[in-house]
Amino acid sequence: MVVDGADVDADLVTEVRRASLVRSLRGTLSASCRAAGFVAPTYTWERWQSRCKLRELLSPPSSSSSVAASDEVLPCDARVDDGCVADLVRGGCEPAEAAAIVAALGRAAADAARELADFSASLLSLPPSTPTPGLAGGGGGSGSDGTGEKGCDTDESGEGLSNRRRKRIKLRRRRAMRTAAAAATRDGVDGLAGGGGRKRQRTSLLEQEVALHTVQVRSHRHSVDFSLRSGGKRLFKLNHGHYEKLRMLMAASCGGGGGDGGVSESDFHKLVYCVLSRYHSVLGHGFQMALGEQAFDVLRAWFDVRFECFASPLNCTCSSYASAFPLTDRCFGAVGNFFSLRPSSGSFEANPPFIAEVMSAMVAHIHMLLRDATGPMSFVVIVPGWLDDPSWAALSASSFKCAFFLVAAADHGFCDGAQHQRQDRYRESTYDTGVFVLQNRQGKMKWPVIRTAESAAAALALGKGTHCNSSVSSAVCSDSGIAMASRDSSASDMSVEVPLRRAMARAIPTEMMRLRRLRDGRGHGDLDGGGGVYRGKKANKSSGKKRSIDDDD
Repeated sequence: MVVDGADVDADLVTEVRRASLVRSLRGTLSASCRAAGFVAPTYTWERWQSRCKLRELLSPPSSSSSVAASDEVLPCDARVDDGCVADLVRGGCEPAEAAAIVAALGRAAADAARELADFSASLLSLPPSTPTPGLAGGGGGSGSDGTGEKGCDTDESGEGLSNRRRKRIKLRRRRAMRTAAAAATRDGVDGLAGGGGRKRQRTSLLEQEVALHTVQVRSHRHSVDFSLRSGGKRLFKLNHGHYEKLRMLMAASCGGGGGDGGVSESDFHKLVYCVLSRYHSVLGHGFQMALGEQAFDVLRAWFDVRFECFASPLNCTCSSYASAFPLTDRCFGAVGNFFSLRPSSGSFEANPPFIAEVMSAMVAHIHMLLRDATGPMSFVVIVPGWLDDPSWAALSASSFKCAFFLVAAADHGFCDGAQHQRQDRYRESTYDTGVFVLQNRQGKMKWPVIRTAESAAAALALGKGTHCNSSVSSAVCSDSGIAMASRDSSASDMSVEVPLRRAMARAIPTEMMRLRRLRDGRGHGDLDGGGGVYRGKKANKSSGKKRSIDDDD
């Protein structure tokens, strides 16, 4: 994959605008619920967004919404989502009022998607007479720079600014942007006769926007900070292990001879910022939880699993995976959305977001793939133990089911969905977890669920630590499973259930980790002197000055 600097700049500017629109939509839902006298249940927005995007993905968009439908985050279908209505009713809202709130939210989302599509298109090709959007006092956010940020809160030294000084800075910036926009328009008109006006105007627009969205990266002892030098309040923390993991994933995806696969350090940091901003804007860290590396080692050893059907650059264990946001994640190993993939063979792990509609669609897609496969195919499916959910019934009755077991919530844990910015990687499971193995006939022969003890011990030894998270964790793999298989070599056979249960138990957090989750400061910012998970709230108190690893000049 070739990474173009201009495309990276456009992606960054668009992502900042998208995050602003998402925050506005969240605010719309919260304000509507408060006005109705109730609070929406947790994850209402996340479930609504996931259901809407799933419906758009599985149903061809109408011609009137085809442009807006291309956005990965913002729903463009203004239809009322029955699931969201049910969530609001569960929170205490009357059904009719809930339907009205959801309808208004859908219309606002469709408008936001169209606005973002227009803004993104304007970055690529502007008519010479069109003023620069977002620079000449245009809309799209509440901030003076058109990004939706509320302005500059720090000066170059990182010290706080008074309100009066902040207003002066905003005023000077607004005047400068208007002057630059007028100059860009003149340059576009003057250069049109020479054939290069549109290109010059596009370049000028990108330069002006990028100047307002310069990514600044600072390294601390325990984490790396990503922020915008323009002074926006978005500051994202990434631990060093995940920072190196993203670098490795990019090198593997983009090829080339450089350390990042030929991608410049500046572009690498811009792409990382886009990923961090994207997954922060959609939140729902509970939907981003993943199996621990020890469990993946067992799956690799037993079934040669090398692909995750639902993952992200931040929580993936395999270097190849399907993502909900393939356009943003493609530089970090994502190969598309799971529901768009049509593999003819292979071994996969599927741990979807715990949303009923998504899980039902996943089961239907897996069944279709298994029926149409021309080679051996296997799926290890991880779902919550919701016995009354339609997806559970479909999995239990599947003709492809080769194995199943239920793990009690107290007997296992997962990698935290916010592991990239937490001190502790693991968290206890909220629900019992069902593990299903679905295989076609050829898959059963190639990857048997039950092995001899000798074969199991050999497979587990070979599968130990073979994943892309080596920079994140020391991956003390299924040593207990290997030892147990060797010790029980007299036994005739062993099911994958035995080592997989043990591996899933390795992700149970310790008592110290549990206590740390109960307090606010549990991220790396707390260790480095800044409280909170998403942004540093206190001056850095670590020894020495903060080291900038990319000034991005």
